[in-house]
Amino acid sequence: MKTQSKVLSVGCGTGYYELISKRYTNHLFCIDISREMSHICKMRSFKNLIRGNSLFLPLKSDIFDCVYALSLDSIGGVSANEYSRVKTVYEMKRVARKGAKL
Repeated sequence: MKTQSKVLSVGCGTGYYELISKRYTNHLFCIDISREMSHICKMRSFKNLIRGNSLFLPLKSDIFDCVYALSLDSIGGVSANEYSRVKTVYEMKRVARKGAKL
């Protein structure tokens, strides 16, 4: 991750892991479906917050140099299913630029 890299955290939750990512890039974007989690991220001074669902990311294609989902329930949580995993990964790939890190 470089300072100028555009990075997207899908399912950022409280922003715990994003506090680390924020040290390495000036262009961190965080998305979460929960209003409460977005509020906590705002309290942690995150500026590029997006409320949305990982199954249908409300973003244009081919934007980010790095896309990750460290604590996203639809990837590995109890409520995850095959559809949610495949759809979320598809969406992450869609918004990532060619050669991006996933």
